[in-house]
Amino acid sequence: MCGISNPENIGSIFRNAAGLGMDAIVLDAQCSHPLMRRAVRVSMGTVLALPWLQLGATAPLLNAVEAAGFTLYALTPAAAQNLADVAFAPRSAIIFGEEAHGLDEAVIARCTGLAIPMAGGVDSLNVAATSAIVFNALRDAKPPG
Repeated sequence: MCGISNPENIGSIFRNAAGLGMDAIVLDAQCSHPLMRRAVRVSMGTVLALPWLQLGATAPLLNAVEAAGFTLYALTPAAAQNLADVAFAPRSAIIFGEEAHGLDEAVIARCTGLAIPMAGGVDSLNVAATSAIVFNALRDAKPPG
């Protein structure tokens, strides 16, 4: 996660990740701390069970994730690739950004861009709702076992 400052969104994303079988969460220093009371409460305690790491600046965080063999995917409304059409890499890292400003262009440039098609003039979803949709797609894309 990059720059997500709302502890309720942090807690919701943790709960979604835990419920949909994600392995871990990595946050940059601009994110609210996952152990803030509100984040823990909204997560229903999953922040205490799911492995997580909060690192400093975004670029070194992405470097570390890539060095560990992960393919980076970023959610951005301008992405050319529809989430439903993605063939996820075996080791995938999904990058979510702050709702108000989205992800920095430098972050988006390093990632495969993904979009959730929207209807009726709505341009985006809440980051927590987006995470649930993407985590479900990623879970469904994993081979059984």
